[in-house]
Formats: sequence, C-alpha cells, structure tokens
Amino acid sequence: MEYGLSLNNWMQIKTELASLQNKSFSEADTRCKIIDRLLIEVLAWPHESMRREAHTDRGYIDYILNSNVNKIILEAKKNTIDFKLPRRKTFANSENLKSSSPDLYAAIKQARDYAREKQLPFCIVSNGLQLVICLTYSVDKPNNDTIMLNGAESITDYFHILHDICSPYNNGYDMLKEHLQKSEQLRPKPPFRQTIREVTSPIEVIVEGNQLEPYLRPLIQTYFGEITDDVAKLDKLYCNTNQQNTFGQQIISYLRDRSSIIGFPVVPVDVTNNTASALSEKYKLTFQDPNNIGHVFLIVGNIGAGKSTFLARFYNNILDDHTRKRLIFAVINFLGYVDEDETLFDYINRNFTKILKDECIKREIKLEKWSEIKAIYKDYVEELEEGFLEPFKGTIEFEQQLSSILKEKREKDPTDYWARVIKYLKQKGIDVCIVMDNVDQLESKTQMDISMRAFKLAEEYKMLVIVTLRDETFWNLKSQLPMNAYKPTAYQIVPPSASKMIQRRLNVARTENPGKNIRYADNSQLPLTFNLNDFLESLENSLKIDDNDVFGQFSGGNMRLGLELFDTYLTAGHIEVKTYLQRLVKPTVVMRQEIIKSIGLGNLKNFNSSKTRMLNLFSLQDDGFYSHFTLLRILEFLSNQLNYSENYEIGKGYVSITKLLQNIYPYCTDEHQLRASLIPLLQFFLVDSDIGARKMGENNHHEIINYVKITPTGLFYLSQLVSMATYLELVSLDTLITEQKFHGELIQLVGKPHLRFKLVEKFLEFLTTLEEMEFKYFSEKGMESKFTRLVPSFRRNYEIDKAEIQAQSAGKKM
Repeated sequence: MEYGLSLNNWMQIKTELASLQNKSFSEADTRCKIIDRLLIEVLAWPHESMRREAHTDRGYIDYILNSNVNKIILEAKKNTIDFKLPRRKTFANSENLKSSSPDLYAAIKQARDYAREKQLPFCIVSNGLQLVICLTYSVDKPNNDTIMLNGAESITDYFHILHDICSPYNNGYDMLKEHLQKSEQLRPKPPFRQTIREVTSPIEVIVEGNQLEPYLRPLIQTYFGEITDDVAKLDKLYCNTNQQNTFGQQIISYLRDRSSIIGFPVVPVDVTNNTASALSEKYKLTFQDPNNIGHVFLIVGNIGAGKSTFLARFYNNILDDHTRKRLIFAVINFLGYVDEDETLFDYINRNFTKILKDECIKREIKLEKWSEIKAIYKDYVEELEEGFLEPFKGTIEFEQQLSSILKEKREKDPTDYWARVIKYLKQKGIDVCIVMDNVDQLESKTQMDISMRAFKLAEEYKMLVIVTLRDETFWNLKSQLPMNAYKPTAYQIVPPSASKMIQRRLNVARTENPGKNIRYADNSQLPLTFNLNDFLESLENSLKIDDNDVFGQFSGGNMRLGLELFDTYLTAGHIEVKTYLQRLVKPTVVMRQEIIKSIGLGNLKNFNSSKTRMLNLFSLQDDGFYSHFTLLRILEFLSNQLNYSENYEIGKGYVSITKLLQNIYPYCTDEHQLRASLIPLLQFFLVDSDIGARKMGENNHHEIINYVKITPTGLFYLSQLVSMATYLELVSLDTLITEQKFHGELIQLVGKPHLRFKLVEKFLEFLTTLEEMEFKYFSEKGMESKFTRLVPSFRRNYEIDKAEIQAQSAGKKM
C-alpha cells in the first residue's frame, strides 16, 4: 500500500485506537483490537504473510511477519504495561532504557532472542500504540539502535518511519538502518540564533497608508474588487486571456505541462470579447442535442484564477441574448453551506427549487396552477385516465381524485416532479443549467459528495450541470469518481496576465471619473497640484512598458491576490508619494524594488516572515543540519528537473519525494523533515504537488503528496527575487543570524538609508561564510561534488540590480 493511502487509513482509525489504548486489555485483546488493525488495515500486511504464536525452543513468538521483501519479529505485551518511553525522544541506544524502562528492556531482550533464533536483523516490541523498533544486535553508545513511537500522536508525527520500516513492500532492515543513521545530529545546533528585528524593532509597528490613500480608496473599492455580481463591471473590467505577457505564457505552459498528471482530458479556455473558445461551442451543442441525457462540465482552476467570475462573464456577456433569454442559469453558491444546519441534499434542493420557482414566476409560468400541474404530469395523467380513474371520467370526482393523486406523488417523489418540470420547461423552449459554485471551499468529503450529486442530477434531470473546482480538488476526485461512466468535460480556466488586468481596470477607472485635482506637499518641496486621472494614466503607461509583471510573478495566477498586492502597492505608507508623482513627467517602468518593498512589508514597519505575503528563503531549518539554504536547495534541484519526467504517468518536472530527498541530503535527513520544509513552499505556491499546492481543511496535506514540481513563481524567486537588493535588505532583518560577529555588524547598519547597500553586502558576506562552512563539511564527508555554491551567483545578480537602482535614482535627481 502506498504511503498516502496508508496514512489516510491510519488517520481514519487513529481516534478509535487511541481510545482503546486507554482501556485495560489482556495481551490477546491488545493484539486483536489494536496491533492486528495496525498491521492489516494501516500497513496492509496480507493474512498469509502473518504467523501468530509460532513455537520455538524459547517459547511462542507473537508475530512472525514475512512478505519475502520484509521480515519482522514482533513481541506483543498487554496495553496496561507502560513502557515508560521518554518524552520528546524518538531515537535511543537500547542500553539507556535498562534503568529507566526495565519492563521495556526485558521485552526488547525477549524479542531480540527470538530474532537471533530466526536470524532476523531487527524486531519490534508493542503494547498497542507504543511501538519500539530495534536492531537485533545492540550497538555501542552513543550510537542509536532503537526507534520509539510513543502513542497515537507520535505515530502520526513519525508515520513515515513506521511505514518505511514496517510496510510489507519495503526492506525494513535497510530502512531502519537509514533512519538510525540519519538520527545522529549531522551538525551541532548553532548556540547563537537571533534576528536583527528582535533587537532593533522588538515591538511590532503598524504603518498608516500614504497621503494618496484617501483619494485612491474609493477607486480601489469600485474598480479593483470583486466583479462577479455586477453585470456592468463584468463587461467593462473583465480581462480576456487570449493576450498574455511573458510571465502569463509561463503560467499557460505550466498548466499545459501538468495536465498529464491529472490523467483526464482538460481543455484550456481562452476568453475573448465574445467567445470562450471550445466551451462556447460545446455549450451550444449540449442544448441543441434533442437526445441530451445529461452532462457535467467541470470548470477547473487554481485559487483566484477567476472560475466564478468567468461563469458570470460567460452567462452575462458571452452568451447571445436569444440563448440567455431561454436559459435558467441556476447558480448554487456553496459558500453559504453549513452542514450543521441542513443536509447537503436538502441544501441543493432548497436552492435549486427556489431558483426554478423564481425564474418561472418571472416568465409568468405558474407552477401551482392546476392546468400547469396537469401539463407537467401529462403522460402520467393519460395513464390514469385509461386506468384507475377511467370510471370517473367526465365527473367532478375525476378532478378531485386526480388532484389528490398528483399531490401525493409530488410529495413522495420530488425528484420525479422537478425532472418533469425541467422537461416541461424545455417543451416551452426554456433550458435549465445548474451551476455549483465554490465547491472547493469545502472539505474533501463534502466536495466528493457534491460532485457525485452533480452527476446524479445531470442523469436524473437530463440537463447540464456545471461544477467549479480547484485543480487539486479535481485531481483528488478524478481517481475516485467513475469518470469513464459519466464522461464529464473538464475545462481549465487560464488566468489573465495580472499586469494587463490591472491596466484595464486603471483605464476604466480614469475614463469613468472626472479628474480630481489633488494638492500634495512634503517638507522637502513646494506644494504640487496634479490631476488624479493623470496619475492613474501614468501608472497604466508604466505597466505597459514593463513585461516583467511583478504582480503576476508574486501572485502566480491568483488574480484576487494580484489585485490585493496592487492595492497594497498604491497605498503603502513605506513609499514616498513623490516616487509615484515623478511618473507624471515621464512614464517609467514601475521599479520592482517599490513593489517588493510594499509586498514584503504590507502595513508593518519591519519585515516579518510570519505575517507577510513574501517568503524568506533563508529561514534556518531546525532539521539536524541547521542550514539557511535548505529551501533554496529544494528549488534548485526541482528547477533542474523541469524538462524530465520521472515516469510516463507524471508530467514533466514532477519529482518524487524519495528522489528529492536523495538529491538534497544532508539538507534534509529524512522524509519527515523534507515534507516539513515543503510546507512554506506549498503555501506560497513556489512548488506544486501531484494533489495540488494546498488542500482545504487538511492539515496533513504535505504528508500525503508523492510528487512535487517548481512553479513559475518558484522560478521567479530562485532566479530573480533572491538576488534583488530590496528582498535581501528585508529578509536580512528577519533571518536568524547564527554568528555574533555578523549580528553586531548588521545592527550597526540598520535604519540608515544611505548604508542600505552596505547592509545587504554584509548579509551576503554572512551567507558566504555559512556556505563555506557547509562546503567544508561536504569536503570532509566526500560530498563536495554534489552541490554548487549559490551565494556567488546571488552576488553577481545583486550587483546588476544595485547598478540599475543607482542608475534610476541618478535619473530622478537629474
């Protein structure tokens, strides 16, 4: 059984087994109720590979597990025997347990005796959820020969170790040796660890917006927010996707390359003024088909890609008037679903039936009118006339009997009733389409239930059902839904260029508003009066001549985030207003350092990596190697694998966790540490995985992925951002400095704008020192050829960026 499935099985029974562990069982019950379930349900040991109570000269062995690949002796004890395992310690030398845990030490000795007799290299002792795995032959102190899992939470935290060693499909002895070897601390933890910010700015300070914010805020609220529910804004502000800049093309290429990992055809949607490419044609054909038996469209896209906005645009602006007038577009928004209040089935039915009733009233179709009810049940009424009600034909009693029968039928079978209503509406030239929106905002099980219900509705009502899903939700569903049976059509929403989206909104904002004159002055210059529309136009023109699309590079295809970042940039209190106003004279490229500073700081005075939208790639990893370069080494290796496929089922650039660990060791010494390091990279969308970058409501998302790939945003961080002066200046204050000498020298340079480059260069000097220490370690271990130095290239690129900043500053002064 693969790791992810095994972990899921454990999580499903974890609470139950933890409860059983607290009861008093005999050894036989402990084996039956807890240990057997761990072995069979979680680790997937076949019954035929398990021998219980095997007789030997020394007694009876509780378990001999033998899958040919893996062979294990397991000695069971009743769950009331407390092994007295040390807290917060997973690895140990068994001799250290002799005095602290005598019962455990005796059990280990018994298991080892059995293992020696059977010539097996390792064994396990368990009292249920306390598991102790040890080598058959102890080793000299201080080396470790034992792994201890102390209860349900410990098993969860170190499930990767349990699975590696105890799966019937792994060579447990090799995996045990590997984990014991990695358990030894590779380098001592730095005794000194402190950020500059902790000393210079220990109290968090909030910075107010700049002097233009009061004038800009109304425009931002009107033109740079959500447009899904405003038909007029949809027409004016929606940004088509058929024209992309350089970074936009990278996003499209990235989406295309990963489609193969989905394992199901996904058609990209290019939106122009009056068409949505293949989706428009398929939509029309679906309704024109007289034999339409129901169909499902899956609208797939990353968070913030614009799925909901696209559907609103599609209905209100792309569909022709004739089609729209004869269509009931029933949008059910699952943001309003709370499962404690009503069942999923009831929520869908309540919203769907309300929309149908309201739309019928608008069209003056009175569903409660007796003639309409009889028309809806026309074929059934005809059956009754020739059957049970034939004797009453032509009498008043006929109508009374018919009314009673139809009322009872509608109450007992509402699905049949609404299927008839939809068929009746179609006869009147009205089509019905259900849209299930924001499904991906819910937990995985609910998403699955909704998707299954969508297929059933399409089948029962013979109509089109549209479901919006995030990519990762679809990836999860496609392996569980009977796709071949239902044959849905999946469409990928391609996000527009963030820069072009912002330009379009700036253009509409200035053309729809009278230019307001603003008087601005600071202490360094005479008052300046300028027109707000001229200011917006200068911003628009500056973005037009910048193909870098920094907002897009940070947001990675999340348009909602891109707009939020632009809002922050416009109103940030960190950037002098005169910097913006200089573009009134001459449009220049929006300087990237301005954007980086606004994104990195937000409304804070000082950069704080735990409260920002920008990741500090130099964060110190607490993993036994204690490096500032772990995240960078992960990105570096993934970037080198972009043009390779590990197997034919996986798209280009996806690398297995196992392969990644092998190639970045010793930066991560085991899979658990690697997965922990991947968390921030997934959260900031620098890497993607085979089940998406993130999964709603699942804290263990990083534990169940099998493959990862660097994203266009990850490439931007690695190839550009990490060498930029402003980024280095910000993260220098937030990075744990592990050398007191550099800590003191950096503090002397903080808060002095004329020394900002000196600060960055001192930080780079600190990173150089750390990297040289690592390469000394590599040389001692014979690993010097495995990695190349990173900091020299950072220095070279930094010097280029520094020169550009100085040139731009000189141009301003001129």
